[in-house]
This record gives sequence, C-alpha cells and structure tokens, in this order.
Amino acid sequence: MPGQQNPQAPITWQALRLTGTDPLAVRASKKLRNDELLITSFAGTRLRMELDKIPLWRGDHVPVRQLVEDFAKYLYLPRLAESGVLLDAISSGVASMAWEQDGFAYADSYDESAGRYLGLKVIERLPLGEPFSPALVVKADVAKRQLIQREEETEEKEEERDQEKKKKEEKEKKEKKEKETLTVAALKRFHGAVRLTQRGLAATPAASPKR
Repeated sequence: MPGQQNPQAPITWQALRLTGTDPLAVRASKKLRNDELLITSFAGTRLRMELDKIPLWRGDHVPVRQLVEDFAKYLYLPRLAESGVLLDAISSGVASMAWEQDGFAYADSYDESAGRYLGLKVIERLPLGEPFSPALVVKADVAKRQLIQREEETEEKEEERDQEKKKKEEKEKKEKKEKETLTVAALKRFHGAVRLTQRGLAATPAASPKR
C-alpha cells in the first residue's frame, strides 16, 4: 500500500498481512479501518490541523471541491473512505463553538470587487451534500474580521435609524405645537356693543375676550 509522510518525502510502499476467511476486499477494508489507514469518521479539528499543517489553504480560503480533490489525490493526507467523510468534517468545523481556535468558517462565494465573503456562516450546522460545491472554507481569523466589521456596520445603521427617528419625532412635535398655537389664536374673538340714544351713539363697555 502506498504512503507519503509529507509533500517533500518520497513515496513508500507498505505490505499488509490479511487474516481471516472473509473475501479479500472485506479483509482489506477491515484491516485498513483498524489501522486508521481508511478513515470513516473525520473530526473538524483534525481537518483544521491538516489545513494549517500542509497548508491546504489557497490564500484566505479554499473551495470545498478543491479539498475533496486534495484528499483523493495526495498520499500524505489521511485516506478518507469517501467524500462524505470530508463534508461532515467541514460541517463539524463550522458548527464548533471553538471555531476560531479549532475550526473555520464557511461562505457561499467571495466578492472580489467588494473584498467580502457572501453568505458567511459560523457556529451553524450545515447540511453539505455536494462534493464539487464551489462554496468556500474560510480561515477563522479572516472570517472574524469580516464579522466584526459587519457588526460595526449594523450598529452604525441602527444609530442612524435612531437619529432619523428622533429628528422625525421632534419635527412632528414642533408642527403639532405650531398647529395648536394657530388654533388658539383663531378661536379668540372680541365682542362689543353700541346703543342709539336721542343724542347719538353711546358705547357700551367691551366684553372680555370670548373663547
């Protein structure tokens, strides 16, 4: 069976002794699983170690389909039973509460013009089922910077909305006060009376303002 310790090491061959009476394929598969030469369960923390050690990153991220290809191609990587094992590891690493230290983030794509990841997700269990997905596994520190920036932008927008709401309330209050002042002024009327006598007009005292 071929193997390789690291990308720079030569390829070596290892002979494995099979025992039992089961068919050859069954005995070989069982032997590989028992010796962890064929992995059926892969943790997200282990994947993070491989991503950093080799490294397998392509810049600040790596496409899911690229990781599937890497694990199927390179002998120095753990030999996974199928691509679904890797997808489960990705989902586990993204869902981890310790994603910053031991995991990573996930994104649908990267917008180069904006310099931002689209559909960035952390601490979320993802139902990954497509091994040739163009989605991205993103470095934790890079994802954290964008999440902090997004949070700051959200706070700024909320502050702007609060200020606009306050200005609107003050304007409405001022308009209401002006309207009440005009209404009071319009209701004020002054009434007086005169009476005729043989000598002419005689004024009577003016009445108090009537509302």
